[in-house]
Amino acid sequence: MPGRTTISSSEPAIPGDTQIAVASTLGFDNKEEQAVIVGSGGNREIIPLLPGPTSIATYQNILEYAYPFPGYLQLATPLTYAHLANDPVIGCYQEVREVGSTDSIDRFGQVITQEAQIATQHMSTLVPGNTSRVAFVANYPLIEILDIQASYSFAHTFFNVDHRAMNIIAREGYFTLPIGVPVYEQSILKTTYIGGYATIPEDVKYATLFFLADELTFMSSSTAQGIRRTTMGKRTIEYSGLNAQGQSPYTLRAEGVLCEGGYKKQI
Repeated sequence: MPGRTTISSSEPAIPGDTQIAVASTLGFDNKEEQAVIVGSGGNREIIPLLPGPTSIATYQNILEYAYPFPGYLQLATPLTYAHLANDPVIGCYQEVREVGSTDSIDRFGQVITQEAQIATQHMSTLVPGNTSRVAFVANYPLIEILDIQASYSFAHTFFNVDHRAMNIIAREGYFTLPIGVPVYEQSILKTTYIGGYATIPEDVKYATLFFLADELTFMSSSTAQGIRRTTMGKRTIEYSGLNAQGQSPYTLRAEGVLCEGGYKKQI
């Protein structure tokens, strides 16, 4: 989960600033798709962070290498409003992805008639079976959707989608769009949301160890090539190899742990 901090007590922000001084840089990084919610009330604004160089220290301009590591966050676009000292700065994600599949209950397919749209206005958007297209996020559990915008593949402008009408499946990291929302396959969806763990569950850590073990096996050329048996001097090592889907035993064990914990569906 991205960090939470405040505007520095010694350096408030003004409109047009492309960086903000914060009390702590913990939890913020220079990766793409990370944004910040700055301020509250009428001056609240959501601004993407500027992806930076490899060095996080260089990117964040850390002023003091001691807890809570005060410094600067670089913004992708200028501030619109002024923000006083100690105003909140909350990390979030802003992902831009192409919308792909629909589920089996998308009765209207690619074309939604005017009659169909009118009919959906008289239906509860969260009634089971009344949702259609599925959109996934990269960081889950999905805690809160802040904003959704969409753009057609042939257009270059985004329009607002009512994010309050979405059915959120938090733990598995996706949400469904109600039937009648004009977001079709190959549309572009910009989702701004808060997600991720504040404290990582133990079973997720356990599964991660198996994924790590899987990666470490590729340090051996014999394992990487799928060899089931190799001899080194007097020692013989046997590998169980990959299954038909190209998954190793470590990957299968990791996914088994995640499925058992309800973090992903069994395929």
